[in-house]
Amino acid sequence: MNFKSQISTTREQSLKLLDLGVKPETADCYLECAPSGKDFTYIIQSYNADVFKMSNVTPSWSLARLLEMMPQYIDEWEEVLLMIEPPLIVYYDTRYKGQQHFTTYPNIFDNCIAMIDWLIRNGYFSKDYLKISQFFKHWKGGHQMSIRAIYKYPLEIQDEQVVLLPTGAKILTVQAQKDRPCLWALVNPTAPNDMAITIRIFGTGYMIPNSDSLEYINTFQTFDGLFVLHAFVQR
Repeated sequence: MNFKSQISTTREQSLKLLDLGVKPETADCYLECAPSGKDFTYIIQSYNADVFKMSNVTPSWSLARLLEMMPQYIDEWEEVLLMIEPPLIVYYDTRYKGQQHFTTYPNIFDNCIAMIDWLIRNGYFSKDYLKISQFFKHWKGGHQMSIRAIYKYPLEIQDEQVVLLPTGAKILTVQAQKDRPCLWALVNPTAPNDMAITIRIFGTGYMIPNSDSLEYINTFQTFDGLFVLHAFVQR
């Protein structure tokens, strides 16, 4: 028998995960490049930071580890769940009997990486897996990577509310997702959530007190355009 199953991510796939900000400590395998230029895969029994300091070694993730890092559910009601339909990776919405997001690469590892990318951009991926250890400054030419991701923060439809964001976060937009307002921000996933911002939401025609202290974000609609709302951040 000649099995050709892929054990873990290739060097190219591993670099994509590192570029997304996934910390090397989460890897359960590593690739070692031999003098011939061929990569050999090794499974890590216990984590050893010294291994990854070697110039010919690249972290690598098994399929089991990639799936383990993905949340089983991505909503607080546990109605949108992870499903694996090899080689596809799907988040299935049981309420509406449809796929909320899915990936369509022929390689299941590529699908896992694409899904992790989507989870990070939408704020569903665990921040614990994105913290970058000081042990890995040698990545990217010896400089610690400046990692940014887009996270989502659900809001309430009310005049005023405080939202905690990572330090240095940049507000991108406020939009309605399934009629619930959400704020999207460009953030450093490793920064502490200690930047409190005040979001103000007003309907069309409403009086806006202390408007000089407000900075407009954007306008969005809910309930098929029944309500048109305007979001501001208080400075």
